[in-house]
Amino acid sequence: MFAVGVTNFNLTDSHTKYFNVEFSQKISNPKKTTYYTLVPCSRSVWTSAYPDVGDSFDRLQLQYWLCLPQNTSLSFQGKYTSDVFQYVKIGVKACSPTAGDNRTCVNQSYIDNMITTSGPISFNYYFMNTIINPNDQDYLGSYLEDRNYFTFTMQTGMTANIFVSAYDIQSDVSLLPLTNIV
Repeated sequence: MFAVGVTNFNLTDSHTKYFNVEFSQKISNPKKTTYYTLVPCSRSVWTSAYPDVGDSFDRLQLQYWLCLPQNTSLSFQGKYTSDVFQYVKIGVKACSPTAGDNRTCVNQSYIDNMITTSGPISFNYYFMNTIINPNDQDYLGSYLEDRNYFTFTMQTGMTANIFVSAYDIQSDVSLLPLTNIV
């Protein structure tokens, strides 16, 4: 489950469009790019996979955001310096009528005015993340990852807030009746 949104903008408006949002899966070796057409987020899709996320979906107004089509599977592998690196690229660009749908682009001066008058605009992405709960009967849990967002203004351009967390996981790998915690 993955959602992309821009604060104060309805990306799912059926008549008008503010931005083009591109979503692609990239593989570095061999070079390959797969583009995905994002669709309006659906509460029923999110709650069918994660029943506890309904309140968050409503509070965050994700019905105005764009999501990957249902049953889309993405692969992640390696890092930038690896021989094989699989990652996702998201781009928010100025609206273009040639981007493939029949919606009318909002006048650029309207968007510029909105950014100037309302201050920083945030580009956000949310996804369902998994956490390991070793002390629980149900050792895998899910939560809505919402810590990463990018702000932009006409004066300062774009800034990013990236949050990284470290986790310490202990496992009992003993084969004998002696405890061997790693």
